[in-house]
Amino acid sequence: MTLGDIIQLVHLKLGEQHTFYPQSEIVVQGINPAQRLLCLAYPTLNYVRTTVDVTADQAFIDLRTLPDASGNIIGNRFRSIRRVVLGNVTDDVSVISASTEELREIHHSSVKRLAGRNNWLSLHGEVRKYWLWGQYWLGLHKRPIDTTTITVVYAATPTPLVLEVPTGVPDIPAVYHAIIAEVATGLLLMKEGDPQATRGLARLHAALNFALQRPLE
Repeated sequence: MTLGDIIQLVHLKLGEQHTFYPQSEIVVQGINPAQRLLCLAYPTLNYVRTTVDVTADQAFIDLRTLPDASGNIIGNRFRSIRRVVLGNVTDDVSVISASTEELREIHHSSVKRLAGRNNWLSLHGEVRKYWLWGQYWLGLHKRPIDTTTITVVYAATPTPLVLEVPTGVPDIPAVYHAIIAEVATGLLLMKEGDPQATRGLARLHAALNFALQRPLE
């Protein structure tokens, strides 16, 4: 479904109240928050796989610079790391890292564990672990000795839809687009106060529970 389709579906669920619910409000106060809420409840709905070519001696990656599924810089829409792999596993056919001829998972560690070894940050060699500093910095251990391809799998907030592009399609899989409309309807009704708020909350709970029954992987 496109944004225009979802707007029309929300209009129908609201009883076609175009005066009280203009399209701009449906998008800004309904559909976009509904997308974010779904991905907050079920992060697997918007997992992104992207490759990064890490240069020799590079120890850090700013996760805000990663591209999303559409090729746009993710920025502050980045949420959390799920997995890091040495090589390219973005497609059905995996590709080993050209420099190391390996395809393997890089395991998570912590600064506290790594710091038990002297000069751990300056060590060079095969990349075997990653560590996180704050929300947006990913470090590699050891520092690569050559350009190395890694795949980062991460959860992200979906791209906001804009009314000016009615043909835009949500990042969330198509099977959930009708649920976006249902959640958006519930959020918009909740703004009206009781008894509409109670109805909206009930629709919201029902929609999120239904989303849980869908396949998430």
